[in-house]
Amino acid sequence: NPDLKIFRETTKKKLSDGEKVLGDRGYRGDERIVTNYDHNITYDEKVRRDRLLAAHERINQQFKKWDCLSTTHFRHCTNMH
Repeated sequence: NPDLKIFRETTKKKLSDGEKVLGDRGYRGDERIVTNYDHNITYDEKVRRDRLLAAHERINQQFKKWDCLSTTHFRHCTNMH
């Protein structure tokens, strides 16, 4: 899974002890990622995660709409992150 590989090579190394991230189905398979497909989560927790994932998807749609990830006038060097 390319997404999981990228997570393990980059983001995972930046997490604090005990910190986890929320991912979609494609990110299952790492102990530092929680998903809506985890066993033993409550209905309320699933709803909360659904809302967070939906908000993230809305932002991704806006980035595509604004075309700000492929144009240079919105970009800067990576050391500013």
